[in-house]
Amino acid sequence: MCEIPNEESLLLLHDKLHRKKIDSYLFCEPDMNNQATALCTEPLNVQRRKLMSKYPLWKGTTDVK
Repeated sequence: MCEIPNEESLLLLHDKLHRKKIDSYLFCEPDMNNQATALCTEPLNVQRRKLMSKYPLWKGTTDVK
């Protein structure tokens, strides 16, 4: 899982993946005015995974109880 800073960046990544012909699915939250909150991709080989290398791994949150 990668960390994306905001919805705009997530949407830009989704568009970039589409242009590179990488299948992805964008998750939108109906209870949050259909805000995009996550996406997943098809399995990526090493070369295609490089597109994701600029995004840090998600470390989770510490405020979950």
